[in-house]
Amino acid sequence: MATFDVDQHNDVRSETDYSPTFPEIMSRLVALPNCTLPHWVLSEAAGLLHRWTISQSIEINPRTLELTDQPLWFTSALYCSVVNLSYTDTNHVLTEILHSTSVNIVHWFYHFRNLRDHGGILPPESPVLHRFSLLQRRYCIISAAFHKCFKLVDQIFDGHHSRSASRLCWALFLGAENSTVGNEDLLTTVYILISALAHIMAFGKSEYPLNAPLSNIVDDTDDTAILTLLVDQLNCNLNDALATREAHWQPWVTSLNINLSVPLLDVAVGAVARQPRDLDEMGFVTSDSFLLPPGITPQRNGNTPPTPVKSTISLVQSLSHTLAKDEVDYSQPTATLQKYFYRATPDPSESIATRLSLLESTYYKSLPNYHSSLHTITDEGQDSH
Repeated sequence: MATFDVDQHNDVRSETDYSPTFPEIMSRLVALPNCTLPHWVLSEAAGLLHRWTISQSIEINPRTLELTDQPLWFTSALYCSVVNLSYTDTNHVLTEILHSTSVNIVHWFYHFRNLRDHGGILPPESPVLHRFSLLQRRYCIISAAFHKCFKLVDQIFDGHHSRSASRLCWALFLGAENSTVGNEDLLTTVYILISALAHIMAFGKSEYPLNAPLSNIVDDTDDTAILTLLVDQLNCNLNDALATREAHWQPWVTSLNINLSVPLLDVAVGAVARQPRDLDEMGFVTSDSFLLPPGITPQRNGNTPPTPVKSTISLVQSLSHTLAKDEVDYSQPTATLQKYFYRATPDPSESIATRLSLLESTYYKSLPNYHSSLHTITDEGQDSH
């Protein structure tokens, strides 16, 4: 039992030994808010906590007479009980536990690893250890995929629609990824994510407009062509991406049996909700504070205007694509332009030539000043070092 120095704590409690009784622990578990776990699961968790306190695995706070780090211990005991008893009636059961105990999953991962490494608390053959290992690995992969998804959606879709587009993309991705039994490969996960993006870009442009220059480049519903474009931009392997789409993405989309009267987002979210998982991974896209790493809340670009360089590059890319697509020699004026040019009164030829000459003269006069200022900045930078 946990023992305390009487001289140090005689102002709090005179007893030298204290551990909460089973009924006391049980009453605290029953009082957890929004916890729907049945009484027999709570009873199993209370029994675990009681044994852990008696074996001195859990310290007792001498002032409150409560378990030190009580929410974390409650989370661990409840999760162990769910696994040991093979309880499956509550989907996303760990998400419910985390919300009930107000514990962030990253903090709990750290706590449970310490519990796992503390000899004697959990037997080596415990099924909890294997399930925890898979859970922790999956969280790392899915968390990385979410942050990649978040960045790609903000770059691809118009700011006014990026939030709804990210929710749809994430739901479609989770559905396809979760349906892949035993898939814990990060690269395969990324290819499934790209397939989901390509599908929305191809078939959802009217509802989820694209940013420039993609809004001009993507002009068909060929998701294979769009997938090729995304793979090229991300420096991935096209053959692997196409193989992953064939094996994992297309069977999932086909299984949805999409009804045109029901929004695709609702269909995808409903399908994901029915998939058995410890965590409700849609919580990533809804910024669940118990699911995201502490202190990290994704911030969207929203309507932030692009930088001048990015705006210019987008314009040039868009114009280049348009000119190349039309297959017209724009180095020569069209017949219509020539007709209006010759009919103009007065003749604009001289004023245009004068304007161009003035621009040329201004450019060459400004160029030495630019080089001079550039050398000054460089010299100052070298002096500072």
